[in-house]
Amino acid sequence: MIEHCVFIRFQDDVVPEKCLQLVQAFEDLQGQMDGLVSISAGHNTPFEAKSHGFEYGFIARFTSNKALLAYQADPRHQVLGAALVAHAQGGLDGIFVFDLAHS
Repeated sequence: MIEHCVFIRFQDDVVPEKCLQLVQAFEDLQGQMDGLVSISAGHNTPFEAKSHGFEYGFIARFTSNKALLAYQADPRHQVLGAALVAHAQGGLDGIFVFDLAHS
């Protein structure tokens, strides 16, 4: 299992509703790709105040690295990813990705 964790620091002029819409759009990919187990998206609740401005994000769970690679190459993912980059502070600099592999 791979947990693909994506956190976004949006540009200041992007309203919260748009931020939420952009990350929740990834949830629509559930059930449409082999090996994609689930996606949950939403707003951060920074209990420890260590989020460094990454206020929104999502976690996608995949059965394997192969499934994650197929997701990354999928045109639907690429369209959604491009929208995130376009609205993130500094483009790619406003996106943090962490892939957690479970054995």
